[in-house]
Amino acid sequence: MGVNVQRTYHSQTLRLLGVEPRLSPRAVAAVERSEAVRGARLPGAVREFYTAEGFAARLARPNWCAAAVPLGEFLRRFREAGAGGAGRPSVRFYQDGGDPVRVFLDGSDDPPTDSSGPYPGMGLNLPTGQFLSFSGYVRRAAWSARTNQVHTAYVGLDYWPGGKGLAGPPHIDFLAEGYEEWARTPDLESARQPPAAYHFCFFGPSVRIHLRTAGNAAEGVFPACWWLHGDSEEALFSLYADLWPAHGIPVDVEGPCWDSRGLAKRRFRKRFPLAPLARR
Repeated sequence: MGVNVQRTYHSQTLRLLGVEPRLSPRAVAAVERSEAVRGARLPGAVREFYTAEGFAARLARPNWCAAAVPLGEFLRRFREAGAGGAGRPSVRFYQDGGDPVRVFLDGSDDPPTDSSGPYPGMGLNLPTGQFLSFSGYVRRAAWSARTNQVHTAYVGLDYWPGGKGLAGPPHIDFLAEGYEEWARTPDLESARQPPAAYHFCFFGPSVRIHLRTAGNAAEGVFPACWWLHGDSEEALFSLYADLWPAHGIPVDVEGPCWDSRGLAKRRFRKRFPLAPLARR
């Protein structure tokens, strides 16, 4: 059994993933051996990521061929990084489909990666060309993993940037009281041509919420749409039942795979006979 530890760089990400912050003694030993060979320590954020039991595995999205590089392979590349070369050494730590993602070993505890923003709906909002830190990329990958191949309801989807619903300060306060806030960020790209899109993301046990609005809903009422995600159909339906701001707006429901779509909609209709189903 691993040892409980307090996380510094990934605390909220671990809560999103539902991972207990426990050290893997085997991973710690492997990291220390590689650090001794290379004569340098892993950056703190990277070390925490690879030594927490079950952390890296939870970032996998098999349908997108996306996953963290296994610890053994990462450490081999870490030992070899910079050998006989010039410039900043870097190591691949994630494979996002056809795109490898690398972390630069620049001596900092939370070093930069070669992945740039913006990712406003994932709790990150960077100007185009600004690179994510290691913990920032892990945060991005975690939100993607937890909203991929799960039970989902699309509520009020419409033309960018708003939706067929409305959201304002009472709705944001309601979400903040019942769920942990992940992000509230403007979309920097759309901000150049108002109305700008804003993204408000929250999560709770087994559920995630992404609210997009055509303006800052913390300050006024704007057109809005919702993405609701549940680990199970019951979790999704219970989330929808509790989320009164999303009621009365056209909603579409699907399961974790295409084949489950029709069944999910029929069960949703039985549970919520008055909910307006969206037409596609």
